[in-house]
Amino acid sequence: MQWTLVDDMPVRAGALREAQSLWYKERFSREEAQKEWNEKSPDAYDLRDTLLHTFRFAFRNESDLTSRVAIIAEGTGNADMIQDLNDLALLGKDHTDLLTAVGFNLTLLDTAAATSAEMAALLSQSTTDRKKENVNRIIRDKAYTYVKQALDDVRACGQFVFWRDDARSKGYVSQYFKNRRKKNTTESAEPTT
Repeated sequence: MQWTLVDDMPVRAGALREAQSLWYKERFSREEAQKEWNEKSPDAYDLRDTLLHTFRFAFRNESDLTSRVAIIAEGTGNADMIQDLNDLALLGKDHTDLLTAVGFNLTLLDTAAATSAEMAALLSQSTTDRKKENVNRIIRDKAYTYVKQALDDVRACGQFVFWRDDARSKGYVSQYFKNRRKKNTTESAEPTT
């Protein structure tokens, strides 16, 4: 056995610990963003629907504005809703006189723009970070393999050298694999009915 495997074990374990932490952090961030998206998206969709409803009424006598509202209303999906909120905020700010005439609360235009930006960030974090998470998971898996290869080699050498020394050979046996073998043997020996 090469003694460098033993010397390198703390470094290998440290790399695995760091890789595990990075992967967990990315995974947790994405899950939190998805949870927040799930909580906030119904309100964002409702805001978009409210704006569309109000704009259709406020702009009903302006054919060019009604056609712009109709174009904004086309499409479905999360990305479309985010874009719709931003488009409606900009369109509304250009025509505050028509909106004020129907009693529209103009602060909703700022709310729509802010909601659009916030929801875009949440959608991005909850979906596109999966690639980054996969990279971190792959690094974590490689670090695990790096540790396991060294550990398996040390364990095999220890089992070979201390095969007749029960006190020492116990240190080179994996309780996890020993219990697993025992469980598999027990399950395969049970009669099926």
